[in-house]
Amino acid sequence: MKDLKFRIWDKQAKLLIVNEIWIYTDPLHVAIPNYKKYYSEEYLDSEPSNIEYGDDWIYLMDDFVLMLYSEIKDKNGKEIYEGDIVICDRFNTHEKYQVVIEDVRFIPDILFGSELNYREIIGNIFENPELLQE
Repeated sequence: MKDLKFRIWDKQAKLLIVNEIWIYTDPLHVAIPNYKKYYSEEYLDSEPSNIEYGDDWIYLMDDFVLMLYSEIKDKNGKEIYEGDIVICDRFNTHEKYQVVIEDVRFIPDILFGSELNYREIIGNIFENPELLQE
């Protein structure tokens, strides 16, 4: 079985974290090493309610979204994750799609197919929601 790869969106800090993260259950929480490259000292000093501290880690206890890696890359070699907004050139039309993975055994058909000339990530639903409204 393959290891699943995730990234997370911290809702309180409004940060996208793509890193080696550890996911725990009971209760669901995420451990983040090297967290200082994402979070400013000023933000951490504000004592956010969803963070607990470990030795070299922080733990996000709630207010986060896990996003699964689709195992597909775009035309630039960027990994496509759930929540990404992707333009696909399908039958000579540029269409925008939000990547949604409802079951880890099923990756959306739009990311596959010989009729696709290219796939390109143009943003994600958290940092660029306006892209879906255009």
